[in-house]
Amino acid sequence: MHVQKNENKIKDVLEQMVKVQQRSDDAERYSRRWNLRLYGKKETPGENIREVIMKLFVALAPEDKEKLDFLVDTVHRVGVVRDNSTRPVIIQFTMRAFRNKIWKVSCDNNTLKEKKLFLKEDLTQADRMERNRLWPIVEEARKQGKRAGFRGPHAYIEGKKVTR
Repeated sequence: MHVQKNENKIKDVLEQMVKVQQRSDDAERYSRRWNLRLYGKKETPGENIREVIMKLFVALAPEDKEKLDFLVDTVHRVGVVRDNSTRPVIIQFTMRAFRNKIWKVSCDNNTLKEKKLFLKEDLTQADRMERNRLWPIVEEARKQGKRAGFRGPHAYIEGKKVTR
């Protein structure tokens, strides 16, 4: 009888833990919606990465040049410095609309392509793992000429959410 009670308590605690973890993941995912990550920008000693990013954004959205100081909040590199590797830059915006604008104009931008730079969404580890799991399906759909991509951790083919 005591064993059954303890098993029920353990089950309840585990269910609560799963719910708390889900809420934590949702909160982290929500806060990352204001961010983008820049890959490919080599580090230089004493660099002012914020200034570098601001110049890049002037090239991407020249009409917003005067507002950039207010639209871009935090800019810094993430990760540990290692030889022969370039740490990504995380960029936090004050307005999602501007973040989305930069994200859109960066997709097929010649300035970024010439400099071998690319912007990515700032995904949680769980979302990155889910995308990696679904990537073969998306890749195959694209090879077949279908419109396929991701929105957050979810894959879509021809506008329909992929479930597996």
